[in-house]
Amino acid sequence: AAGSVAGGTFHASRVSGASSNPRDTVADSLNLALRDLPRELSTQLRVILITDRHPADSDEAARLVVQHCHDACRVSVIGIGWGASPQFVEGTSKAGKGSAAFVAERGGVDALERTLVSQIEDSLQPIISNVKADWGSLCPLASSGNAELEELVRLLPGSGEDSRKNLWQ
Repeated sequence: AAGSVAGGTFHASRVSGASSNPRDTVADSLNLALRDLPRELSTQLRVILITDRHPADSDEAARLVVQHCHDACRVSVIGIGWGASPQFVEGTSKAGKGSAAFVAERGGVDALERTLVSQIEDSLQPIISNVKADWGSLCPLASSGNAELEELVRLLPGSGEDSRKNLWQ
């Protein structure tokens, strides 16, 4: 599927790791999604992996994410039920700079749907990098590049000693 969001273009593809072949692995699916899926170089890649177990090839899968998911890529993982491995779900999503979520089996389809919609909403947020801000005359100390936090707080309205104590409490 293809479409546009906020002036950008997105392409959606489904890569299924479930098959009748017991030799197919999570790493195979990730390899396909991260390396082999045709896409333009300027496209930001989002992968949402759904699992209900601790994959036998979890170390290889995490290594693939680290090797192939760079600046314009995010891998998020949803673990379903008691069989989902927190180590795999959290570790892989951290390696992929994505988010991790767990859905209890007793939550049913509604809980999974809410979690999946939340993950999709997160994945539609663009990745922004190499951003520089020039505060210019708005904050002279910040534009010098040598400003300390205490100096900036001191410049804020109502930033006397009592205000600073309240700020940090």
